[in-house]
Amino acid sequence: MKTVNRFILFPALFITAILLGACERTVITPSAPAPTIVIAPLLIEDTPTPSFFQPTSLPITPTIDPTYFRDEFDDVLGGGWTWLREIPGQWSLEKVPGSLRIAGGRGSVNAETMTNILLRPAPAGDFQIETLLTFEPDQNHQFAGLVIYQDNNNFIQAGQAYCRGGGCVSRGIYMNHYGKGLIVPPNFAQVYKNNVVVLRLVRKGTSYIFEISGDGKVFYKVGSHESDMTPLQIGVLAGQNVDGISTTVPAVFDYFEVSSP
Repeated sequence: MKTVNRFILFPALFITAILLGACERTVITPSAPAPTIVIAPLLIEDTPTPSFFQPTSLPITPTIDPTYFRDEFDDVLGGGWTWLREIPGQWSLEKVPGSLRIAGGRGSVNAETMTNILLRPAPAGDFQIETLLTFEPDQNHQFAGLVIYQDNNNFIQAGQAYCRGGGCVSRGIYMNHYGKGLIVPPNFAQVYKNNVVVLRLVRKGTSYIFEISGDGKVFYKVGSHESDMTPLQIGVLAGQNVDGISTTVPAVFDYFEVSSP
């Protein structure tokens, strides 16, 4: 048996002891769990619409027409009307519901004998008046329509009439201008056989323009007169028959409207 040299063996044992001691003193701590990483959701905010997609202007509020008035002639007359030489039994809102019916008899404006002239104050400045008239005249000078009135000597009436004689076309459309008590020609007579017509009488300064329409949409100029009168009242009328003493022809006005031209 061989003897191990103790000088060789001792260093080896010493090194081994050191290594074992080191292993005993080393404490292996478990690794901490990895932190949880929370990923916040991506928030997408509403992106404002570019200005070039926005309206370029605010809605325009319609200007209120200070002259505007409309009476549909339902049940009762609207406020502001007055009758000139009224005969109550010869006008009605019931005989043709929703319309004003005037029995046109004898008499004329300038002779101060026409009855049941319906008037209201005229607006200041420029304006236009309009009505839908149903009328079938068959006696000489029977007339129904619109009127712009200062007094019995100064007024303009425009509408349907029947007229025989010079400057007349029998049944048709006429515009009559009275100034200082005298009739001012021409009367712009035009043949018109339809019972129904929309009448419009326009004031622009000293000009008075008469227009008619068959459908209330497209208007045609009949004629115009210049007048220095001061229009005080506006309205509708019917009468002027010179043939029969008691003969009347009804004129039916569907509405009356005042507005800016």
